[in-house]
Amino acid sequence: MPLPDKNDLEKRLKVITKDEVINDDLKNLILDAGAGLTDVEADLAFRLAKEKVGLNSKDAIRIIASEKEQIIKKSGILDYYHTTENLDSSVGGLDSLKIWLKQRSKAFERKAKVFGLKEPKGMLLLGVPGTGKSLTAKAIATEWNQPLLKLDIGKVFQSEVGSSENNIRN
Repeated sequence: MPLPDKNDLEKRLKVITKDEVINDDLKNLILDAGAGLTDVEADLAFRLAKEKVGLNSKDAIRIIASEKEQIIKKSGILDYYHTTENLDSSVGGLDSLKIWLKQRSKAFERKAKVFGLKEPKGMLLLGVPGTGKSLTAKAIATEWNQPLLKLDIGKVFQSEVGSSENNIRN
């Protein structure tokens, strides 16, 4: 079953908020925070945020993101990182990459979405050990204000037949 899109999440949010009015910018941030959750998970996260701080508070975004983090941690395969590294001060060199990253960061803005510009889906950083790939990934997550997830390949592959496929699927 596919994950709900933004319209599906908005319908769920309307059911939870009933007649409560949420400003459009905050509503979009809440919906973005709920992206990637299943219908049930989004429902629970939205209700928890409403119960704790109300959905007209920016703290609602933090609560929904925290719920998403807990769900990710339960998978046992993905690790969630909180990053503070700065692209300019933490990462040396890579000037062309830094310029491209700053240009592409505009793809996350509301204007870009309205225009139809797609957000970057991902990036492969490849190199020998010790060349700053992990540091760069952390700095990108900070620059783009996005979560950083790490896939632990060792946890994916298990000796039981079919378990690796099951781990990836779930």
